[in-house]
Amino acid sequence: MQVRISRTLCRLPNGTLVEADSPEAIAAGGSCAGPLPSNRVENADSASSTGAEISVQALLSEGFTVTFAAGTMDAKFDSFTNSEDGDLSGADLPNAPDFTAAASGQYDWDIGPGNAFVRLEATHRSGVATRLGDVTATTFPQITDDFTLFNLYAGYSWENQSLNLAVNNVFEEDYIVGIESFAPSAVALTHPTFVMLRWTSDFSL
Repeated sequence: MQVRISRTLCRLPNGTLVEADSPEAIAAGGSCAGPLPSNRVENADSASSTGAEISVQALLSEGFTVTFAAGTMDAKFDSFTNSEDGDLSGADLPNAPDFTAAASGQYDWDIGPGNAFVRLEATHRSGVATRLGDVTATTFPQITDDFTLFNLYAGYSWENQSLNLAVNNVFEEDYIVGIESFAPSAVALTHPTFVMLRWTSDFSL
């Protein structure tokens, strides 16, 4: 299995490259030149994943549809003894959440000359390590927190026109999807509530 390694290095006065947050780099202080990004591909001996997924869709009443999906996964390095981060055999794969889930409810109805809908969606993801060097960690920020997002959509279509409203991250949940690879510290990327209104006209014959 090929894995991508992203590190931030600095060069000591003697020319040695070390991790930017290593004790050697901290001790060198301003004489440690950097930060220097280091990106490459490394080969793991073997990896495997097993899991299960279920999805359900139901029409509860005329125009009202609900969906639910959930998945669980166990993805690990079976053998990775030659990693620069030591023996990672048995460690979880990066960006492989143990649990994911999604649910939605949508109501459609006719109004005037067109059709309207409103839909609420929720998605959940358990925490993951986003970098290879963090797969043996157990705490934030090396392991991202679990998060749940809610999105709201509504629209009205008539003839060749459609008007749609989208509200992403309704409750303004703060979450991160990874750690900045070009700095020795974590950078939390917030995702505020985003509202978009779109009007579309179809002039095709």
